[in-house]
Amino acid sequence: MIANQELLTIRRRAKEGARHAQESGRYLSRAPFGYTNGTQAGGKRIIEIDETTAFVVRKIFRDYLSGIQPFLNHSEVRKLGFPLSGNSAIFRVLNNPLYAGLVRVCANGKYPEKLVPGMHKPIISESQYFRALEMIENGKRSMNSKPKEEFPLKGILQSPCCSTNMTAGWSKGKNKYYMYYRCIKHSNINISGTLVHQKFQELLKYISFSPEFLDKLIKRITSLAKTTLEVRDQRHKILATKLAAIETKIENKLFDGLINDTTYKKGMKKFAAEKAQLKDEFNFLETMEGHLHQELLVLPYMLNLPQIFEDSTIGQQHAIIKQVFKRGLTFKQGSFRTPWINPEFESNLLILKEKWLLFLEQPSDKICGIPIGGEEGRH
Repeated sequence: MIANQELLTIRRRAKEGARHAQESGRYLSRAPFGYTNGTQAGGKRIIEIDETTAFVVRKIFRDYLSGIQPFLNHSEVRKLGFPLSGNSAIFRVLNNPLYAGLVRVCANGKYPEKLVPGMHKPIISESQYFRALEMIENGKRSMNSKPKEEFPLKGILQSPCCSTNMTAGWSKGKNKYYMYYRCIKHSNINISGTLVHQKFQELLKYISFSPEFLDKLIKRITSLAKTTLEVRDQRHKILATKLAAIETKIENKLFDGLINDTTYKKGMKKFAAEKAQLKDEFNFLETMEGHLHQELLVLPYMLNLPQIFEDSTIGQQHAIIKQVFKRGLTFKQGSFRTPWINPEFESNLLILKEKWLLFLEQPSDKICGIPIGGEEGRH
């Protein structure tokens, strides 16, 4: 009983010590992706930014806040060396307050969970972190509302009567099926999908970047590419050192003489897998500069937004629409309405209004009782 009581006392003190360290802003566990474990003067542990991987974390937050879907984001960062797999990999990063310089102090008895400023340096800003959390919370309701090839405006188009997101589907007519966008709250509100898509394609023809914006974009991306290549060179050296160390272990003749055959084969299999993984990342880094130069060459084609939209996947199309019309679109009286358009496209508003394609206006909160029906989408 005395020994058991001593054990419980040790555990309680360990928990109290860990919580006290967390409350002081110290992170005690293994460093997450983007950080490495280090020590301060005096031997105290602290996590430090690993610039060779931190740029991937910044990209994850930047892309998610830009509206790019997590599964598209995940496929891209995996090519950059992101190790986490699974559907929740991106969300595990987005939900981690460490990247914003915060430490989560877990709940304990009467003490609730809280966030405190950490002793480590942040990779992203607090505003980015909390904006991402807000987007995750707001997006939980629409996780099943994924865009489909036949309904690219699903999740974007809002009901003209109550401003809720419209669902999409097919309705059977006398001779064939017709596509419609429908209001979730009011079943009598439905709009012809054919008409909406036709108008949206026409709308895209009159939306383009200005040459001045493109010049600024090229300068900015060129600067970012230079920074990326510098980080690439650092990572390149680290990988070269790791590969050399593994080659030494594999070729070391003493290795075979010190252990039995079974252990040797297991060790060789492990080293071969590590070598293959390092080789893949090494080869990717060697081709990165060429990929960056190719991306810079295609930047002038960004003036042709309709072609970009046509060549994109459905997920990429959704991301583009959300960046241009961040607060959604409504379709009313044969034209689109939106309360906000990306400032880079404001110069297009006059011609869009003249063509009766898009009007910039605040959404109406009034519920209309007039149904929109029929293949032509008339009131």
